[in-house]
Amino acid sequence: MRNSIKKLFSFVLALICLLTCAFAEGDEVVATYNGGEVTANEVERDLTSEINMMMTTMNYFAQMNGTGSYTASEEDLRSIREYVITAYAKYEILLNKMDELGVSDLTEEEKSNLRQNAEYYFLESVYSYTLQGLSADEAAYYLEMQGMNVDTLYENSYRNAIQIKLTNALSINEEVTDDEIQAKYEELCANYEKTYATAPASVESSANNGSPVYFMPENMKYVKHIILKPDDEALMAEYDDAVNQLLTYENEYATITAASYTPKYDDIVEKAIKEECIENMDLAKKALEEIQARVLENVKPTADKIYEALNSGESFDALVETYSKDPGAKQEPIKSKGYLVYENSNIWDGAFINTANALENVGDVSEPAVGYLGVYIVKYESAPEAGRIPLSEIKDQVVNTILSERKSDAFKAESEKWYEEANIQLNLDAYN
Repeated sequence: MRNSIKKLFSFVLALICLLTCAFAEGDEVVATYNGGEVTANEVERDLTSEINMMMTTMNYFAQMNGTGSYTASEEDLRSIREYVITAYAKYEILLNKMDELGVSDLTEEEKSNLRQNAEYYFLESVYSYTLQGLSADEAAYYLEMQGMNVDTLYENSYRNAIQIKLTNALSINEEVTDDEIQAKYEELCANYEKTYATAPASVESSANNGSPVYFMPENMKYVKHIILKPDDEALMAEYDDAVNQLLTYENEYATITAASYTPKYDDIVEKAIKEECIENMDLAKKALEEIQARVLENVKPTADKIYEALNSGESFDALVETYSKDPGAKQEPIKSKGYLVYENSNIWDGAFINTANALENVGDVSEPAVGYLGVYIVKYESAPEAGRIPLSEIKDQVVNTILSERKSDAFKAESEKWYEEANIQLNLDAYN
């Protein structure tokens, strides 16, 4: 995996160097609309990210299918330019509509929260690739090539927030009948039950991003956590390296002991290779345990304060606010309910999910555990009942869903009018 991704890196980098030569000059007007214009410089980053993502994805599939590398045609590039420039012009039109409708911009606090969430989500995404054998730097680079970095995540969140503000500013019929509520409840429950009965771990993302949940699978937990970070940032870099080293040896051992493995040498050499791999795994485990101990020692003074406060009756929620380095834990719905986790989940840092799974009783608090994002102190907050959530508990959510759908339909209709009235005109010939 590591080698194939690195090959993809070099190929796409070379191709992007060629593609950027086809960009228009920075001040070239690539689109106009009533009341404004879009220059090449304004869309360059979005355009580069979109092309990078396409090239990375298409080359991945080409490699998997053994069809060689993918070459973007001029038609492919033109389509991407049209999509990106049009999307940017529409975004500018929405910003203008905010002024016309008297809709306020996000507050500095709201923007700061979006930025913190983007940083946290990016770290989680980096971690998912380190599980495939990449270093943190390689994973971050790979994501960047796919158009994902903290800035793009923030900007996407900001644009979504702007659209939500505009949507909420539109007038709709807010009368909802009991029959409508019951029908929508049955529809939503059936859809969620079908999805989550076969993929229980997928309910986590819905609950944790604040989306309504209508069906709860078995063996779920709500947990809250405090993330501590060592004062010495280099310690976490050492921890990441130690984890990656151990994963490398474990992957190697899994390969040479798999049923599908074809020995390359005689029995004596193959046995020696396995023994060396086992020895390397043992050494890597000891190295990891050593750095974990150093990380825990570094945060021990703070951890001790937390446990002393808990023993004195202070609430875990208050300690999250004071000490946790996870911004998501301080925002709803996580702030009130905690993170919903599934016992066999693979979307979390292993250290976090293993620590959460080890808690047996509601109210239990874990010992500190070192993970990718820092040191976790986890509390078992509650155990949700499995099955359909009673309508009496989620009636407001059902009503909000009905109203949200009406607002979404209203926004779609209104925004299409705005775009049509703005008369967007593209100048794709600006690209040679």
